[in-house]
Amino acid sequence: MAPRQPKTKEEALRSLLNDLIEEYLLNQEGIVTANDFALQGVLKKAEKNKEGGLDSYYLVKALVNVIQGRLNTAEGEFKKALRISPNDPVILTNYSVALRLLNKNNESNRILIKVIKEFKFFESSMLNNILFNSIPELETKYLQEVTQYLETDKMNGTIDSLISLKGDLQEIDISFSEFKEVIELLRFMVSKRTRQQFIPRFSIDNGLDRHLKIEVFLNVTTQEAAELNSEFTTYFVDYIFDNERHDLSGKFLVFFKQQKSRYDGTENPDALYLGINEELVA
Repeated sequence: MAPRQPKTKEEALRSLLNDLIEEYLLNQEGIVTANDFALQGVLKKAEKNKEGGLDSYYLVKALVNVIQGRLNTAEGEFKKALRISPNDPVILTNYSVALRLLNKNNESNRILIKVIKEFKFFESSMLNNILFNSIPELETKYLQEVTQYLETDKMNGTIDSLISLKGDLQEIDISFSEFKEVIELLRFMVSKRTRQQFIPRFSIDNGLDRHLKIEVFLNVTTQEAAELNSEFTTYFVDYIFDNERHDLSGKFLVFFKQQKSRYDGTENPDALYLGINEELVA
């Protein structure tokens, strides 16, 4: 049976939004590329149907720009949509994604908490979004606020992990600013190449070769994981030399892995932080 065609311009815009989110932003697999030709077609359809709602029209334009990596332009389109519908939870939650990609993590979290508390709009993925935003700053206040409001203890272990990691980084002479710098580089590349959100797993080796190990689990094939490992190594080395950040060398080891390999027999595999590897302590 052929899909039902939208009867109104409002329905047409809603259909475009649903298709964009489903095809380009949710449940992404592997290394992805944006189909610019198809996205231009989306923009033309949005223009044709914009009388169905300017807020939805600007939201379509914002999401297309997010997918294409034009984040500053996307932010401008989100603001246009919010001037029309400032309390729309769908616009706000998608805007929080753009802010996160712009490394405006605290602002992104404030929006998500506003949506949860003021508009009583909550999806389980929003907790992970708040966690993802909290990692670069090693900041727990937003997680604590939302878990208290929701009366859930689901994130208690994660909050403890962030606190422990923040303290243990000092043991291997990694500053908070260095940690944030590397995490933001990592998030930028992962977003650009896969459009996936990831919850990393950290561990510290505190022996002769002292470093922070970062495991990034993604919905990719083994070959794609190897490609991402090679690409990030080159990207990171170039960044170090281009920006004279030689003090970052040797402090971070990053491994891209298949999502299923998180459950490889490691004790407490879903943990954010596995602690210091005591076997290698000097």
